[in-house]
Order: sequence, then structure tokens, then C-alpha cells
Amino acid sequence: MWQSSWWWCHKNQYQSSSLYTVPISEIFPKFHARNRIDYMLLDAQGAEYFVMKEFPFHQYTIMVLTVERVKQPMVDLLTEHGYVHMTLLSSGIGDSLCCHNSFCDSLNETILHDMPHVQVTSHIQAKSI
Repeated sequence: MWQSSWWWCHKNQYQSSSLYTVPISEIFPKFHARNRIDYMLLDAQGAEYFVMKEFPFHQYTIMVLTVERVKQPMVDLLTEHGYVHMTLLSSGIGDSLCCHNSFCDSLNETILHDMPHVQVTSHIQAKSI
């Protein structure tokens, strides 16, 4: 376990709390996660990159991943490990739908085909997100 400090605001006063956090690389084996994960939603309030930077990509493949407010370091990390940005799911918050390159064509032909309100930007260059 890691110990980290977390700042939070209550009635305009910032306070600090110590939290114990556990990396995904410890959680998945403990709960016997399969090597192929069909879908994962990642919303860590701006800490998505820090959650995933030590992710054991060599052990687990996430077929479809939704990430809130993707920033360039996260784009680079996902691209390095074979993920492709497919589309923005909502313009207000900026959730991004990414998929593993081994699954992108299937995703385009099945799920996204039945979602006319989603504009697919399949296989765009990672740097343009």
C-alpha cells in the first residue's frame, strides 16, 4: 500500500487527509481478474495518468477503455501500449473512448455502428487528441 496526502475543500477551507492507496497491479491479482478485461472506466479526478503509469500492460489487456479528460501523457502511455483513441463521448466533460488495437475494427463494426449520436474518429493520430 502507498500512503498519499489528499487535499479537499470543505466550506472554503482546505484540509489534508492521509489515505492509503493500492495500485491496480495489486488489486487485479488479488481478485483474480482475467487477463482480458472487456471494459474499464477510468475516472480518477485528474490522476488517470498516475493510476495507469504502472499498469501491468504485459499482463492485462483492456479491450475498451473510457478515460475522463485525457491529457497528452496519458495519450502517449496508451499509444505506447497499443491503444487507439476512437471518439469523444461527450463534449462537455471530454470522456474519451479508447480501444486496444486488436479490438478496434470489431468495435467500429458492432457497438459504435448502432450509436448514431457518436462520431467515430477511428484511428486518428494520438497527438491530435
